[in-house]
Amino acid sequence: MIFARDPLMALIISAVSDNKPHRHYAIQLTIALDSDFIVNGNSVENGFHLQPVMQSHQISATSDVVILLINPATPIGDWLTHAASSSELTQCSLAITNLVRASISASTPANEMLMGIEQCFDNYIATLVPTMQEPRINQALVLLQENAMKITAAHDIAEQVGLSTSRFLHLFKQHTQITYRRFQLWLKLMASIEQLLIANSITDVAYCYGFSDSAHYSRTFKECFGFSPKAFKTMYTQAT
Repeated sequence: MIFARDPLMALIISAVSDNKPHRHYAIQLTIALDSDFIVNGNSVENGFHLQPVMQSHQISATSDVVILLINPATPIGDWLTHAASSSELTQCSLAITNLVRASISASTPANEMLMGIEQCFDNYIATLVPTMQEPRINQALVLLQENAMKITAAHDIAEQVGLSTSRFLHLFKQHTQITYRRFQLWLKLMASIEQLLIANSITDVAYCYGFSDSAHYSRTFKECFGFSPKAFKTMYTQAT
């Protein structure tokens, strides 16, 4: 498995088996590298599959696929949600496929590969007119991203962006399609993965990222990724 992450997206390259139905805040773009893969029991034959936010899905791939978990509150997420045509997605997915194949052959570090993938989107988002028109929610998302290691009360963020707590929670759900609490859990899960892959104790990872215990962490992880933390870690260690 190859894994890398930054505030824009996470990159996973791996075969996928025993994946359970799950859903998450990110837009998921899955791209075949060698052979077709299966989503929700149906074979994907056009080379890629775009999964909208918070929709249940299940993936099976006997050979490596590229999985991009993209923050929807970014220009790339905005383009994928509102503006991308089928032909543009096909072209972009092909460019990513070619880049990943070349990067794997050249043993390019995962973080550099991720940067290259993000550059593949640049031609499509350069002239994009943003559709998220609520700057206070955009500001809140930045604040939460900057404080992903801790639980931040909704009223604290609401006060910083100039909204009442009730109005903030309403606008947050309206513009992100996820509750404030679930968004914080998602940020913490994403931030925890690098530590999970190298840690000896899943319990230590859970406590470090603000989960009540390892059971809470494992349950939330499986709901969002379709794997337990232990299974995800095993996939990584077996491939490295």
